[in-house]
Amino acid sequence: MSKKKRAAAIVGISGALLLATAPAAWANWTSSINDGGAGFESRRWADGSYSQLWWDNCSVSGSGAFYLNADVQYYEDISFQPDDAYDEKRFSACFENWSTPSMGEWHNLPNGDFYFTITGVSNKSGAAYADVEHVTVDTTAADQ
Repeated sequence: MSKKKRAAAIVGISGALLLATAPAAWANWTSSINDGGAGFESRRWADGSYSQLWWDNCSVSGSGAFYLNADVQYYEDISFQPDDAYDEKRFSACFENWSTPSMGEWHNLPNGDFYFTITGVSNKSGAAYADVEHVTVDTTAADQ
């Protein structure tokens, strides 16, 4: 094997080992919610210690849409066991004024996979749904 090919192979193997041993990335992400009623579940993400959930440009629809709010609960996804629940927060600012975000913070979380659910919309009327243009999960404690 030539020196050039051997050097390329070493670089390739070193890069593969570096990727294989890299820690899992903490996940910041942005999405949206359309017709999210009670029982809606978000995607899962890896987190630990601290997390923020931001919503902006929110609206409520449905026959029970009398109050401009949504209740959100954080959970740790635990395989083959009931999931651990964390504080429930009521988001209202983003429904009352599109330019004002709603934000919830959760502290002292264990390392694990997390998700949130909508536990109710419009004071948990049962017949209302939330639309959220921007849903952002930020797991970076440095910006608190």
